[in-house]
Amino acid sequence: MSVVGKALWLIESNLSEELNLNDMASALQVTPFHLARAFVQTTGLPMMRYVWRRRLTRAAEALAQGPASVLTIALDAGYASHEAFGRAFRAEFGLTPSALRDSSVLATLPLTPSQHPRSKMPEVLQAPKVEVMPTRRFAGPAK
Repeated sequence: MSVVGKALWLIESNLSEELNLNDMASALQVTPFHLARAFVQTTGLPMMRYVWRRRLTRAAEALAQGPASVLTIALDAGYASHEAFGRAFRAEFGLTPSALRDSSVLATLPLTPSQHPRSKMPEVLQAPKVEVMPTRRFAGPAK
């Protein structure tokens, strides 16, 4: 599986948890620069924008289907407040979470479905070379 395929799997598996580029790159044993560049070239979106859109898509589906409160859905989507969630939701979909709940129509919204990597990584990007450095000793003040 390609680096981006692994990243997509990690994102979808941990979408409700805090995700950031550095931790994802570390888990995949690549540099953040390599992961960011490969992700954009493969999916067409920056990684954190993809995460943001996936979380809002799941929130929209939850709003249309269930009786959970908007605040609960906002917290599950990783937003600290109802207001922040409402602003992000309106910016992405053009309507408020309450308006979606009232209409329950998802067909008109530009939802971001889960992506699978395209055919394969471009030949421009090669697999990174991982090297183990010898142990080093450092001297200096303890604090």
